[in-house]
Order: sequence, then structure tokens, then C-alpha cells
Amino acid sequence: PSFLRKLSAAMQQELGAPLDLTSTPVTFGSWMGGDRDGNPNVTPNVTREVSISNRITAAKLLASDIESLINELSITVGSEELVEVLEDPVREPYREFLRPIKA
Repeated sequence: PSFLRKLSAAMQQELGAPLDLTSTPVTFGSWMGGDRDGNPNVTPNVTREVSISNRITAAKLLASDIESLINELSITVGSEELVEVLEDPVREPYREFLRPIKA
């Protein structure tokens, strides 16, 4: 409930509309840790551990993708939106934008 309230507030602020009350923005995409239909071996602690493990794996995959983008994007001219986001003119705006995300 806390996460959904924060998500709804962020959506209201950024998109101008809150989270729809009937939506389900977070669902298990895997049976690992989510097989809670009577399996006594799948406890809340198991679900928590699997969620943490999956979160770490996802972060590593995202970092790898960002690293690939940093290496591939050497374009010296950025879009207007990107140039507006960066505070100072830089030689390679896409790389400059992605470096802090990777960190």
C-alpha cells in the first residue's frame, strides 16, 4: 500500500493523473517465490528473498545495458530535449547523460 500511494503521487505530479484504483502495476512475472496458492514451502520470507535476488539480477542487467549504450552512443549532437537537460554543453551528450545513471 505504501508503494502504491507513492507511485500514485508521483504519477499525479509528473503525469497529471493518479494511479487508477483498479490497476495492478506490480505483479509477479515468475512463479519463483510467487507460488502462494497453498504451497507450504513458499513463505513470505521465501518471496522476499526471491524478490531481492531478482532485483539484484535486474540491476546487473540494466547496468550492462547502460554500459553498452555508453560505449555505442558517441554522437556529438544530442536532441533538443537532451541538450536542455544537460547543464553545460558537452562533446558527447548521450554518454554524459547516461554515466550518472550507471553509477
